[in-house]
Amino acid sequence: MLRYFIHLLNIAYLLIALIGVPAATSVHFGALRITSRSAAEFVILCALGSEFLLNLAGYLLLKFYSRHKEFATCRNWAICVAILFAIHWALYQGMFDFDWFRDFLLWLKSRVNV
Repeated sequence: MLRYFIHLLNIAYLLIALIGVPAATSVHFGALRITSRSAAEFVILCALGSEFLLNLAGYLLLKFYSRHKEFATCRNWAICVAILFAIHWALYQGMFDFDWFRDFLLWLKSRVNV
């Protein structure tokens, strides 16, 4: 039962961090975006970082103060959130670009229209 609670809590926190936070921090006036994108990205990074720390704390508490095997669930969630944090941070820093994908789509379009 504790394992399902851990899964439910993490899924809810991820939905809030990845969907709710950008929706709450962005203000649109028609087609014009008023708030800065960097502020929203920073809040998402903080939310993912706090979720990682909470999972790490849950892992340590369950590992050392309990005989339950649910500590592996917290460890797995902490690893997944750390990977998401790293990917999101790399996107935020501009380390990934998708020009190759645009070029591929343009190449595909030129081949299909021939």
